[in-house]
Amino acid sequence: MSRAGRAQMSWPLALILLLAILASGVAAIRFAPVAAAAASWWPAAGIAVILLGRAPRRSWRWWVPAILAVSMLANLLGGRPWDLSVWYAVANTAEALVVTAFLLRDRDTLDDLSTLEAFVRLVVGAVLGGATVATIAATGAQVLGDGTFSLTWRVVAASHATAILVIVPLSTAPRRRLLREVTWELPAQVTALSVVTLLVFGPHQTLTLDFRLDDVERGRRPGRGPGRLPLRRARRHRGA
Repeated sequence: MSRAGRAQMSWPLALILLLAILASGVAAIRFAPVAAAAASWWPAAGIAVILLGRAPRRSWRWWVPAILAVSMLANLLGGRPWDLSVWYAVANTAEALVVTAFLLRDRDTLDDLSTLEAFVRLVVGAVLGGATVATIAATGAQVLGDGTFSLTWRVVAASHATAILVIVPLSTAPRRRLLREVTWELPAQVTALSVVTLLVFGPHQTLTLDFRLDDVERGRRPGRGPGRLPLRRARRHRGA
């Protein structure tokens, strides 16, 4: 028996989300730290899940290819070569499908994030999506000679999973609360999130999400000892 969440979105809103995928993808690549194996954060991952999760399933035959095309265009406009752009576009689209299909099991649209069950489902979906896109993207980096599998996998998995956990709840917050609480709460939260995101992932940053994983695994304090990671040259495969 299916359970419906909020009403499904209209075509104009879906087109706006496609433009948001394009813009956020280009920005993520352009603002990626020079030492990064991939973009530090990929908000387009969460936006794509919202698009498919709110769109009627019968329209997926249009929106899935659209996400693929927009993702590839974002990578190309971000300065990536066409072969990696195609590879990562496939990875991004597969991620959106995996996460949305998992979240929509026995459901017509995304549930309101008002129960522990819904929250756990979102966390598991984000992990599955991050693992999916990271595996495909890291394989592409390895095959095309633009990075190591392990490093690319860790960066891409973290940047995509965290984006899903942050972006998707913006569309699944309980409706009753949004109607009853003060009107400035949601805009204030979105503004605070944008400021914090810019401070953490802005172009002035030189460290990636995995910048001290090797130190942690070896039990060293970050930045000390021979496990310290050197800054790498900017590679053409930044972003995912």
